[in-house]
This record gives sequence, C-alpha cells and structure tokens, in this order.
Amino acid sequence: MSDILNVLQDLKESMQEGVKVEERPKPKRAKKKNDPAMPFSDDEIRDLEKEFLNHEAAYADPNFTKKVEPALKQARQPSRKARIDEEKGAIVYESYDDSKVLDALQDIQKTLNRLDKKIALTAHTDEADSIRIDESPQPVGIVKLLIAEIGSGESITYQLQTKEGIKEISLSEYYEMSKFVSMLQQYRYTMIVDKTMDFENDLFDIYRDKLLIVSQNILANSFRFFEKSTVLDELMILGTKIKETASLTTRAIEDIEIIFLNMKEALTLPEYQKDLFFAKLLNERGFILNAITIINEMLGAYLVESARELSPLAASRIQNHLDRIELTRSSRKAYYKLYRSAKEFFTSHFNGEEGEDAAAFFPFKDSGNEEIEQLMSKRYRSNKMSKRDHFHLYSDLINRVQSIRNDLAHGNNVRAYRDITSDINEVLVDFEYLAVQKNFLQVQE
Repeated sequence: MSDILNVLQDLKESMQEGVKVEERPKPKRAKKKNDPAMPFSDDEIRDLEKEFLNHEAAYADPNFTKKVEPALKQARQPSRKARIDEEKGAIVYESYDDSKVLDALQDIQKTLNRLDKKIALTAHTDEADSIRIDESPQPVGIVKLLIAEIGSGESITYQLQTKEGIKEISLSEYYEMSKFVSMLQQYRYTMIVDKTMDFENDLFDIYRDKLLIVSQNILANSFRFFEKSTVLDELMILGTKIKETASLTTRAIEDIEIIFLNMKEALTLPEYQKDLFFAKLLNERGFILNAITIINEMLGAYLVESARELSPLAASRIQNHLDRIELTRSSRKAYYKLYRSAKEFFTSHFNGEEGEDAAAFFPFKDSGNEEIEQLMSKRYRSNKMSKRDHFHLYSDLINRVQSIRNDLAHGNNVRAYRDITSDINEVLVDFEYLAVQKNFLQVQE
C-alpha cells in the first residue's frame, strides 16, 4: 500500500512541473476621447490651472499667524483712577456695572406694556401730583400712533381715571382732549395760539378763539384793551365748564388761569407797575423787542406818576393832559410823547453833570412845567447823598434802555441774543429796585 502512495505522489509532482500557468495581463485604461469642442485634455486643463491660477497659492491650506501690534503704537491710557492706584503701587481697573442698563431696559419694557393696548391715565392720583403737565396726558404724537394702529371708531374706548372713578371715553374724544391740552401748553410757554387747530368740541373751539384775542393784544402791546374788555372773565367762565366736562384738561386750564389772574391784578396797579408785569411776561417768553418797548415807556410812566405827588397843581396839570390824550384818535402816540418828554426832562436835570440845557416836563408850554421843575429839584437837593445817587442811577437807566431799544429797532443789529436778554434782565431788576422797592421819587428820607 505504501508503494502505491509513493507512485501517486511522484506522478503529481511531475504534472505540476510540466504545466505553466500564464498570468493574465492587466487591462489598460481606455484613453478618453477628447471633446471636439474642447481641444485640451483633462490633464492639460489641470496643468493650465496650475500655471495661470498659481495652484499652490490658490489651493494650499491657509496658514494663520497671530497679528502683532507694532511696538511703537501708543498703549491705551488707563483711567484717572487707574493712574492714581498705579502710583500707589497697584493698577486696579474698574469693573463695568451693567445694573443700570438692566434697569433702563426694564423701564422701557414697562412703558411698552403701558402702551400695548391702552394708556393708563392717572391724572387724579397722588402719584400724578409729582408729574409735570406735559407728561400727563400722553403727548398728541403717541395718541396719533395709537389711532393709526387700532383706528378711532366709537367702539375703541379708553378707561379714563377721573375724580369720580373710571370713565369710558372714545379714542377720538381722548385725542380731542390731548390736542386741546397741547394747545394750552404751547400758549403757556409762548403766548402763541395755533389758529389752524380745529376741534369737534364746540367749547374747545370757543376757548381757542378767545385765547387768540388775548394773544394778539398782548403781542401788540395793547394792554389797555383788557381794561375795557371782558375776555379774561369769559375765558375763566368757559374754562370752568370745560373742566366739568373734560377733567383731563383741568391742570392745563388752571395753569393758564394763573396768567389771567395775574393779568387782572396787574391791570389794577399804577401804569408803570402794569408795564413791569407785561415786560417780564414777554421777556421770559423771548419777545425781547416787545419787552424793551414796554420798558422804554415804563420809565416815563413812573416819572409822570411821581410828578402827580409833587403838588395839587402838578397833579391837576397832568390829569388835564391825560384827559385830552384820551379824546384824541392817536392816544398811544400822545402817551409816547408825554413819556419821552418826561424822560428828557429828568436826564437833563439829574444826570450828575452840570452845564446841559434843561428840558421841560410837558412837550408844550404850560405853567406846570415850572412847578414840576422847581419841586423835583427841591426834592433832589433835600435828600441825602445816598438818595441822590438814585436820581443818577435812574437817569443812567433811561440812557441804557434807549441804547438797547435803538439796537433792536434796526434790522442790522449784530449783538447776540443772550447779551441783549442779559441787559434787559438787569434793567428790569434795577427798575424794580428803584421804582417799586425804594420808590425813590415818591418817598423822601
């Protein structure tokens, strides 16, 4: 058996040596045909890309480096507190506290929440007493935005807080009240009324028309109009009616009524004190040309009023002249002439200098001229030196006012507004001291 196995093994080995296994050649990649429309092969395209597009720069991975500031660049200066601490041996930089920013954002959010659907009006609460009138009710601009956003139909209502409780009003009615309050605020600070502002509420319209009459006469320096007119009383009565029907307007109307009450009180004062009130009123609101015009006549009015106190003859002559003025058509011009003549008389007699020609008190020949001159000069000489200085100061005041008025009356005035207003404020203070507090011409020491 072993012999048979050996024979088979020898036969197998002889067969393996006689058979040669041929290796199959690897298939070659078929050459891609060129597109007739593209004369370059893919390899040629890649070579061209490398050549024209700078293959390595365009396709290489970017290399990021840390940017170093130039050594010569000036370092950021620390705060003053940091420099002080540095001198002590340690630099301490203040940390930023963002709590204020958060508080401000919260305040803004609260405001937006208030205006989201309705405006909460608190015109008659304790909290509202510390709020200025121009902050309650809401500005007209905000109301316009609300109307544009949600409409102004009768179905759109506001919950208005009143003394009697919550009251439902239409958005259009609330807009009317806000617009009316805005007009009153404008008048309070400017003495000007917007004639184009119309109201559906008849009471608002009538109030605006009467307020316009007041404004026109004040700006025309026609104060004597209010002595004969009842327009101020009519406005007070009308304001009471409006406050009863539209409580939101109460505070704005009451602020205007303070001006009316002060005007009515000023109209009962002597002419020069009445002029002082209106000069202050207009000067505070920027009408400096009106103010200096009133002041110029106010100085003469004080002299005329004081001359009445010199003697019965002087009082009689002055009153007769004033009565004649009232009968003339141009009474304003006649008053101006009298006041100018009185000022020229005073400055020519009591300016502290001698040798000037003395002017007459009246702008015409009258026996009162000599009477007033003698008595006024006697009062000047009988006073102590401190009281005589008041005569000199008043004479200087007349000249200062005349200079300011001449500057403002010309269109080519080059003086700054604040300089002129500063001069006018000083004049008003000086006049009030000499004529009202000291009353130097009517009170002897």
